[in-house]
Amino acid sequence: MPGEGRNIGISESHCNLIALTDCGIVLDTEWLFELVSVYKSKGHTDIVYGNYDPIINSLFTECAAIAYVPSKQLINTFDNIPIRAPFIASSLLKREVWKSVGGFPSWRAAEDLIFINTLKSNGYTEAYAPKATVAWLLRPDTRSTFNKFHTYSIHNVWAGMAKYWHYGIVRHHLCYLSCSIFTLLFAKPSIINVIFTYFVISLFVYRDWETDRKSTRLNSSH
Repeated sequence: MPGEGRNIGISESHCNLIALTDCGIVLDTEWLFELVSVYKSKGHTDIVYGNYDPIINSLFTECAAIAYVPSKQLINTFDNIPIRAPFIASSLLKREVWKSVGGFPSWRAAEDLIFINTLKSNGYTEAYAPKATVAWLLRPDTRSTFNKFHTYSIHNVWAGMAKYWHYGIVRHHLCYLSCSIFTLLFAKPSIINVIFTYFVISLFVYRDWETDRKSTRLNSSH
């Protein structure tokens, strides 16, 4: 379990500051320097979140990045550089902070989001280092991508995080379905009308979903 691995590594460390990353991550040569620089400049904040970019090396990974990698945003960055945050696999935190909240939960997925939310709910300070960038290796094909999201989906539900993912997807698809049924019942029953209605509603629902997603990220980072 990722959370258990992090907990073991941190518990064996004797340092006051812990830099966290993950497998499938390529570190920039200045990554650690940038994290520490922001930590010092922000008055020794409790946790510093770095940046990340997807590794795009094929048409599939380019499409994957468009599909599920969040866009960069301006979030409390003193140098006005957009950032994808928060991201545990690109972060620096105080060992005492990790210990005080009981470490990471033992889940296969969602353990990072739970840990981030726990820090926030306990009032720990955070800062952002947009220049501290790592490269994230995406899954290279459909099969491995499906398996990844299947695993993440199950463990997010078990961890009680369905409201951040599954409920929204269900709500949106119910909207799609109801609009399609309405079109079939009260408009000309042609496949073109159904597809057109589905497409138009999708645009509006996606816009609302994107707004909700950004709002959730902004709220979880302040």
